[in-house]
Formats: sequence, structure tokens, C-alpha cells
Amino acid sequence: MSQRDVKRFVDRVHADKKFGSTIKRAETNILKHAKKHHYKFSRAEFYAHLRKRWGITKPPTDDQDTCTICACI
Repeated sequence: MSQRDVKRFVDRVHADKKFGSTIKRAETNILKHAKKHHYKFSRAEFYAHLRKRWGITKPPTDDQDTCTICACI
């Protein structure tokens, strides 16, 4: 069931602009939260770290199966 739910979620993020924009707002909140707690890094550095940490070796594409967070880059 979780695989089906994650597919439905990612499909909705890509298809529903309003719903997908919540992801971008969440990203902004993450960066603001980090800054508030004296962490200093750029958006690009944040995503480079996530790609490395999660073992993503290919750059994001427009493919529907691309990681949602990394596709926001």
C-alpha cells in the first residue's frame, strides 16, 4: 500500500500546481529554520548534500519518478 500511496502523492505533486507549491513552501521553511538556528548553507549546497546522502548519481529530469525534493532544484 505504501508504494501505491507514494506514487499517487508524487503524481499529484506533478499534476496539481497548488498542491505541488506546498512542497516549495516547505523547502523555504526548511532553509529559514536552518538559518534561524545558525546553520549557514545555500539551497544548492543543501540539495547537493541530499543527493549525495541518498545516493542519487544522475541529475533530476522531468521523469515522473524523479525524487520530488530533488526535482525542486
